[in-house]
Amino acid sequence: MNRLLGVVVLVVSLTGLGCRQVALEQVLTVTDTFTGWYHVGVVGDQEKLVPSLSFRLQNAGDEPLSRVQLLVSFWPNGADGELDSKQITGLGPEELAPAASTEPILVRSDAGYTLDPPQTKDDLFMHSSFRDFTVKVFARRDGRLVPLGEFPVERRVIPSAAPSTTTTVP
Repeated sequence: MNRLLGVVVLVVSLTGLGCRQVALEQVLTVTDTFTGWYHVGVVGDQEKLVPSLSFRLQNAGDEPLSRVQLLVSFWPNGADGELDSKQITGLGPEELAPAASTEPILVRSDAGYTLDPPQTKDDLFMHSSFRDFTVKVFARRDGRLVPLGEFPVERRVIPSAAPSTTTTVP
């Protein structure tokens, strides 16, 4: 019986070695960011623009990384909370090697601004109710949520475009 207990303890110990926790905030970085206001198009009879963030994740550590979820939150500057957020897969089961980066990841809010005619998308930044936004990116793995960065949304309009190789999250 003692021998069986010893084998069980050994197996549990060895499986714990492979599940070492990694400080994601130290080894996973957000790079190649591009922000702006995506022109969704005309919705009803109004122009709609939403905050948008494109980025890559880079493994700055010395071990491969996998299975990381992201929480991407869209915050109006000066507000007490987010207006919208998206939970997405940052890294799937395929490992991201040390020093490697993901393909571009594109995340857009569902919430944004609509402009009544005759206002156009170029009038967005001069509208009296316009507020700048910040996009906050968090990583989750093993139940821990850690911040990866905050990115101000630049005051530029991103026109609607043809699909690309970018991973889009609505």
